[in-house]
Amino acid sequence: MRGNPLDKQADCLATHADVVSYKCMRLTLTTTITAMHKQATHIINTSFAGRYRLIGTEKGCKKANNTERRGIFNFRVIGAFALFFALSFATLVNAVPLTLSAAVPIQRIAQLGDATISADGRQVADWVASSLDNGELDFFIIDKRNALVHIFNADALLLGSSPVLLGAARGDDSVPGIGVRPMNKIAAFERTTPAGRFIAERGKNTDGEEIVWIDYDAAVSMHRVRPFVKAERRLERLATQTPADNRISYGCVNVPIRFYETFIQPLFRKSRAVVYVLPEIKSIEEVFGLAVAGRDLSSPTSLPLDPAPSQP
Repeated sequence: MRGNPLDKQADCLATHADVVSYKCMRLTLTTTITAMHKQATHIINTSFAGRYRLIGTEKGCKKANNTERRGIFNFRVIGAFALFFALSFATLVNAVPLTLSAAVPIQRIAQLGDATISADGRQVADWVASSLDNGELDFFIIDKRNALVHIFNADALLLGSSPVLLGAARGDDSVPGIGVRPMNKIAAFERTTPAGRFIAERGKNTDGEEIVWIDYDAAVSMHRVRPFVKAERRLERLATQTPADNRISYGCVNVPIRFYETFIQPLFRKSRAVVYVLPEIKSIEEVFGLAVAGRDLSSPTSLPLDPAPSQP
């Protein structure tokens, strides 16, 4: 079970209490049936002993003795069956708490600390924490409206946040086939960062640079900021307090170098991660279907580690 230590302790105590309660019920049932059996046997023996004295003849004693044996035998057979079914029922009851405890959903929320996260970002983070949509993987939430990335561990604990640069054009979908087109053939309105749920993996671009593939088919990746074109002022855009000037890339997510090497690079060298890119036009319900939990971790398209083009 995952979650903070207090949640785990509470769950364990609740489960232990259920088990103890049902074990007590089983013990009570067993003790009661056994006592009833002994008491009934004693009554029968006492009753037939009285009949010996009243009848007084050898024939009568033999008849009473046979009647006693049949009565005791019949009662003991019935008692044995009753005891068997009682024990079986008690054993079944004893196993029920584990099933019930596992079936009762436990509402969890993301552990955000004092971080400032948008309402949509908080809702998606809480949904992931509660539904375990990320499985055992760490996850990212990329907030396009606020040009921020938030990194969480597998238990929905916020590890860090950073401003990012995103696609210059507003939109939540990639143009079909954009991943194989030359960059100089991509129009300005096509330079979007797609919204959705992605299984991200590390890889390399054609220059040999280590990057993280978000959507391989659309050539959308997350990588260190590339301040090669001075006129684009990418470093300056990351340093401002407003997200209004953070839309400059062809669709890729540009991250400050130090943040990338401190948080992102070590994470992806050991595992994949789930990336949730929040929409800016559509609703989060439309994009993620928040009512659906526990999705398959298989990606709709494989993300190979082979070099491929990557948009800046």
